[in-house]
Amino acid sequence: MKRNERMDLIIRTTMEVVAESGLDTFSVKQVSEKARVNESLIYRDFGTRTHLLEVCYLTINHNLANIYSQVILPDELDEKMIMNTIHDMWLKYLDYMVEHKNETKFYSAYCNSSLGWKIKLNEDPEISTSNAVKATQRILLWNSDRNLKWKNIFNLYITDGTTIFAKRLIDGVIPDSPESREMIWLLFSQGIVNLIKDE
Repeated sequence: MKRNERMDLIIRTTMEVVAESGLDTFSVKQVSEKARVNESLIYRDFGTRTHLLEVCYLTINHNLANIYSQVILPDELDEKMIMNTIHDMWLKYLDYMVEHKNETKFYSAYCNSSLGWKIKLNEDPEISTSNAVKATQRILLWNSDRNLKWKNIFNLYITDGTTIFAKRLIDGVIPDSPESREMIWLLFSQGIVNLIKDE
């Protein structure tokens, strides 16, 4: 097996292990046994347990950012087109998360851990500078004079809020139906509108 193939396998398996058993009891040994990869090779490829988890988190961010890599918006949008565009973008995001159960469960566990909050507060995840967020901020006519802190809260609202609802759909807490998704969107869209209102 080539190194890049092995690393992909390790990343996928790490997400699966965390999705199944949680982050608190996670160990590199679990990944080694499940992926049938020597533990020493995992440490050689990723260095530490913490770095392996961080790479998984950043991999998911990269995948989420790629959802919108081809988003092209017209220069001028009316109010109805703005909300329709956000709705379509958000549904793609939600669909991806529901379809990729292990990624979403890993992402949820990691983001709610001390490791995840350190990255989110101290670094700029790729998703925060992705076309998705840039396009959403643009179509919401985001005021460029606003403090960066509020833009970060906006980014967290999109990523964390969608992750929570996706996980509830995956776990069956909310029925996965078009009606449920539209109700989630209604709640979500009202939050977006209120979040961007000028004081």
